[in-house]
Amino acid sequence: MKKLIVIAIVLFLTACNVDANDTSVEETDETEANETYETQSNNDTEETSYEEVVEEETQEDLYKDLQSVMSLEETETIQGSGGQSHVFNVMVEGMVKFTSTNEGTSNFMAHVEDGTTGERIGSVANHIGNYEGHQFLNLAEGEHILQVSSAGDWTFKIDQPYKDDFVEERTFNGSGNQTLGPFYFKNSRLEFTGEHNDEGNFMVHLLGVYGDRIDGVFNEIGNYEGNYIATIEEDAIYYLDITAGDEWSISIKE
Repeated sequence: MKKLIVIAIVLFLTACNVDANDTSVEETDETEANETYETQSNNDTEETSYEEVVEEETQEDLYKDLQSVMSLEETETIQGSGGQSHVFNVMVEGMVKFTSTNEGTSNFMAHVEDGTTGERIGSVANHIGNYEGHQFLNLAEGEHILQVSSAGDWTFKIDQPYKDDFVEERTFNGSGNQTLGPFYFKNSRLEFTGEHNDEGNFMVHLLGVYGDRIDGVFNEIGNYEGNYIATIEEDAIYYLDITAGDEWSISIKE
C-alpha cells in the first residue's frame, strides 16, 4: 500500500513538472513572437521613413504661390492735388508697393494709417519738389488709409503684395528714401558697397519677406563711402530699405 502511495506521488510530481515546462515553452514562444513582431514593426517604420521624401516649401515657392494668388488683383492708381485721403484694402498680409510722383516745389509727404484704429503705420513719401519713385511698406490684411500732403499734383500706384518679379540688378543709384526689391538671394553671405553725398542721414536696412528688419547695413551721417558684409539665411527673399537726404549708390555682391 505504501509503495502505491509513493508511486502515485512520483507520478503526480512528474506531471506537474511537465506542465510547468510546457508553460515556460509557450511563454518563450510568445516572447519570441513579440520580439519578432516588434523587430518587424521597427523595420517597417525605418523603411517607410526612408521611402517617404518630404520636400519643404522654399521661400521662393511660397513667393510664387502668393504671386499666383494675387495675379488677378488689379493695381490701384490714385490721382490728386493738394492734401487728400484715400481708403484702400489689402487682400493679403505682406509688402505693399507704393509708386508715387509729385509736381511742385513744396513738401510732398504721404503716410499710411490703420483703417480701424487710425494708428500711423509708416511713411511712403517724404520729399521736397518734383519726385518720382517707390517705397514698400509691410501691411496687414484689411482696410488702410493713405494720407497725402502736397502743394501740387501727385499720383500713387498701389501694388498688392507679391505681384512683382524678383529684381535681378545688383547696382543702384538714387536719391532720397527708397525701398529696393524683392531680391532672391541663394547664398548666405552678402557684401554691400554704399556711397552717400549729403550732410544728412544715410541709413540702409535689410528687410525680410514680410518687412521685418534683418540687419542694419549702413547708419552714417554726411558723406560716406564704404562696405558692409552681412550673413543671412540662404535661399530667401529680402528687400533693401534706404533713408537718405540726397544722392546715393549701392551695389550688392553675393
